[in-house]
Amino acid sequence: MRFLITGATGFVGSNILRYLVKKNYSPHVFIRKTSNLWRIKDLVSKITLYKVDLTENELLNRTVRKIKPQVIFHLANAPLYQGRPALVKSYLDANLLGTINMIASCKDLDYQCFVNTGSSAEYGLKNKPMREDNYCQPLSLYAITKLAATNYASYIGKIDRKPIITFRLFSPFGAFDDPKRLVTETIYNALDNKQIFLSNSNLVRDYLYMEDVVDAYIKAIDKAQKYQGEIFNIGSGRQISIGKTVKAILKLSASKSKIKWGKLEPRHFESYVWEADLSKTKKCLSWKPRYSFEEGLTETINWFRENKQIYRGRVRTFR
Repeated sequence: MRFLITGATGFVGSNILRYLVKKNYSPHVFIRKTSNLWRIKDLVSKITLYKVDLTENELLNRTVRKIKPQVIFHLANAPLYQGRPALVKSYLDANLLGTINMIASCKDLDYQCFVNTGSSAEYGLKNKPMREDNYCQPLSLYAITKLAATNYASYIGKIDRKPIITFRLFSPFGAFDDPKRLVTETIYNALDNKQIFLSNSNLVRDYLYMEDVVDAYIKAIDKAQKYQGEIFNIGSGRQISIGKTVKAILKLSASKSKIKWGKLEPRHFESYVWEADLSKTKKCLSWKPRYSFEEGLTETINWFRENKQIYRGRVRTFR
């Protein structure tokens, strides 16, 4: 089976790539000229890399026709962590135009599955678990462009009867997570017993261990044809407060770190309700998380103990 992955140098993409390489596949990977390969540098000899900008239609179309992928995992995006926005054009190019061009490049191929990667941020603030048929009210340019990409992917999937589905990811965590994210920063500093600055302990996330995220993408391969244009939540279905998250990390890592609440400003779109309704996902994809939050944290902390040097100079520390 021929796999093509965009965004494979990112957190989720690199973990999917590792899974496929472990299963003896040789995935094809699109990267930008400016991509940092720190997450996948040990895999370069086992994959086929292409420097392809998704806004360069001619090169993109020619390369996709050459590969003839059967499964496409589209994860390329301009992310938003800690409220630090990329340039407006970066969001439009990576999140929306890149998705439109990627789908168009596969138009004449007889592929089995195309997973577009969306975000729970598309929903905006809600007062109950988020369902795929909720009215979306995104509160950032990142979320606006991700929602537009999701709507386009759903439109093409349904109108052209293509096996395109979208995963709205909630809050994955695990190996090779982004250095700026809460779980990464907290574990990294906790292992050195350093003090940790945070915002509001009552804010919440729906955390999902990365092994379960990868499992969802693999499950999609045999389901996309049946659910053309559909959207699926990928989360744990259980929200947890930042306070409880940090407390669990300190306990599982046996850390003596001191937590300084209120030292950071919360993002304007933070919420006290952020939870995935997994009813549709469980029913249609026959998927549900296998790891509890505590089990995933334990695995992640153990991974960080062995790979902490990778993050040296990348993670914020506090004095």
